[in-house]
Amino acid sequence: MQSFNITLPNAIANALSAYIGDQEVSLPASAIVENALEEFLSQCGYFTSTKARFTPNSCTQGKWI
Repeated sequence: MQSFNITLPNAIANALSAYIGDQEVSLPASAIVENALEEFLSQCGYFTSTKARFTPNSCTQGKWI
């Protein structure tokens, strides 16, 4: 597994914090971000996985790009 350290613009960091807070499942923020990134990359056709993972709440505040 690789580790990435990134700096996010405040607007994205705030949206991410709100998204993490809205999840019904209590998991570490890193797990929620990893799942959201996997979902996004899957929808774009860049990621496929057969591992079992939790399904986050659908976006009610915003929408996928």
